[in-house]
Amino acid sequence: MSKKIVVGIAGKLASGKGTVTGYILRQYAAEKTRSSDSLRAALDIFDIPQSRENLDSLSTFLRSTYGEDTIARAVARVLRQSDASVAIFDGMRRLVDIETIRTFEHALFIYVEADQKIRYERCRQRNENVGDDTMSFEVFQQKDNEEPQQQIEALREYADIVIDNNGTWDELMAKIVERVDAVIQKMIAPQ
Repeated sequence: MSKKIVVGIAGKLASGKGTVTGYILRQYAAEKTRSSDSLRAALDIFDIPQSRENLDSLSTFLRSTYGEDTIARAVARVLRQSDASVAIFDGMRRLVDIETIRTFEHALFIYVEADQKIRYERCRQRNENVGDDTMSFEVFQQKDNEEPQQQIEALREYADIVIDNNGTWDELMAKIVERVDAVIQKMIAPQ
């Protein structure tokens, strides 16, 4: 079997994780999974809206009922089953997620950060979840200070690469090419 590289990506809400993920997907014909994929599928089965509140409630229920690593185990299963040589765990949220990717022989952990005001504007513009486009800055700040987001912020210190995304899209792309590509290329190279 060829070498599988698992790339974990974390960052607070609307920090630019999706842009980093998108680049790696295109550049390396990678596959991705997110912590929220299984949660979104469960909400769909029960015809419950995919709001941040519903995703957070389901996540809390599953972790408190079946163990803190419940969602990470689901993600690890998807990563193991992937046929891609580069597989991405997009949107890591907890320390157990880092522990999960570190179980793979070739793992890279990237943390993406941006200022709160910038992230708020991005969140509203992309409107990924029900109500994001009409969310006030005060509500965003409240969500940004809740436990799930605080746990994400604590992951920064474990990152192999930290990317500051307070600039333009072009500046972000230059950082990805310079820093992320260099590491992945080195991991791909035969030893």
